[in-house]
Amino acid sequence: MNSIKINSFVLILLSATSNHLLADSNTHDKSLWNRLYIGSHINSVHYKSNVTTSSNPGSYFINDDYSQLMDAGSGSPSGNDISGGINIGWNYAWDNFIFGIEADYLHANKKLKIHSGDIFYITQPADTFRTTSQINIKDTFSLRPKVGYMWGGSLVYITGGVSLAKLEHSFNFSETFENQLSSAKKSKTQIGWTIGAGMEHAINNNWSVKLEYLYTEFDDLKTSSPLSGYPDQIIDNKVSVKMSDFRVGINYRF
Repeated sequence: MNSIKINSFVLILLSATSNHLLADSNTHDKSLWNRLYIGSHINSVHYKSNVTTSSNPGSYFINDDYSQLMDAGSGSPSGNDISGGINIGWNYAWDNFIFGIEADYLHANKKLKIHSGDIFYITQPADTFRTTSQINIKDTFSLRPKVGYMWGGSLVYITGGVSLAKLEHSFNFSETFENQLSSAKKSKTQIGWTIGAGMEHAINNNWSVKLEYLYTEFDDLKTSSPLSGYPDQIIDNKVSVKMSDFRVGINYRF
């Protein structure tokens, strides 16, 4: 339903500007794009995370127990969200080419989760353990140079640069054999990279609408936690986060 609303919004915007663009298709005005601009955007974002849980054989995890732990705690949760953000940028026109830089902020607060449920130990079949991992992806920022080609009131471009996001991972382990517990929680601003492309159309001398796609990956977030009664038995987690971001936006050029 959200994607239908966004697609409808895009069609309305393009329909409203099509006559203007056709009338302007044979003009070439550098000053139309060669300026500072600010804008806002609506985003349809697909989030995907990959979680790897591991522990070496030790005083608690013996035989196949550590393999069971890895299988139970690891996974690739994903989800979609609709959000919004703002951007600011500057373009320089050279012949029909545009060189620019843009900074943007995306308001995000997405939670992804893996819950193993009760799993029976192979070495202790009367007892069970369970694991839970939760990944929170919060506000993201990016700074991206871009290169484009303009004709009349239209502009197509490619872009790529660095991205930042506040990532949080929490992990919990519990079991019924000795009532051992393990938990970890870490919150950190992670750096990443982003790449994408877009198209922008001028409505008039100051206002324009755009369609844009960005793909982003962030550095892995790692956590470690010992078992409550076995401090030498460490459970490690490695979490990666990727984003596919489709956005519709509007810009105002000064």
